[in-house]
Amino acid sequence: MIFIPAGDFIQGSTDAEIEAAIQMCNNAYGGSCPHPREWFADETPRRTVYLDAFYIDKWEVTNGQYATFVAATGYQTEAEKKAEAQTWRTLNTPGRENYPVVWMSWNDANAYCQWVGKRLPTEAEWEKAARGTDGRIWPWGSSWDPERANTGDGGPESVTAVGSYPAGASPYGLMDMTGNVWEWVADWYDPFWYASSPPRNPGGPPEGVSRALRGGAFRNPPWEVRATHRHSGGPDGYAPDHGFRCAQ
Repeated sequence: MIFIPAGDFIQGSTDAEIEAAIQMCNNAYGGSCPHPREWFADETPRRTVYLDAFYIDKWEVTNGQYATFVAATGYQTEAEKKAEAQTWRTLNTPGRENYPVVWMSWNDANAYCQWVGKRLPTEAEWEKAARGTDGRIWPWGSSWDPERANTGDGGPESVTAVGSYPAGASPYGLMDMTGNVWEWVADWYDPFWYASSPPRNPGGPPEGVSRALRGGAFRNPPWEVRATHRHSGGPDGYAPDHGFRCAQ
């Protein structure tokens, strides 16, 4: 795990940063970005947030780690309970022990973190760990570089072993905070939460319908893998690009 010291950081995006993201999208779609500006509004208002010190996993939780949990507990994931044709086991083949575990629901991720004596990070903790304290757009800085992350911009279009893009490390040394797999975080998702959440150690809303995911995955474009970008899904939902890491 990586130690993240206590202190302030910048959470969210400015209007200018959102306009820059929309322009990237416009450029990719020949001037017609399919996302309206409102689609980015949940990143606002940008604000300064204080967090107590915490630890967070350097890498996404892997197939090997999740297999140890399942062997010890007999846990069945949501996808397995529903007898889906594909589950985390589908991609847990020999040689892929160090790949991120996927097809994870929020409930599956939360169960693992609790078993190892940890927890899922809050959205604020995840964002600070990803971008540091200087307001950068991606973990390595504010200029896009497709060679630094596994994304839809020239990547292999599939998940890769954790730590495969060391040049994309965050200021604290975390790997794959951009791309590879979406990462579940602890919070309920509320698109308007930044306007009313506390400026010190903000968790998520007390209740909700969906949980937040961060970081983007192997098929997402640059504007969807920014450290500020927010996504959500039902806590019992899962996908081939949904994984997680734990905090403490």
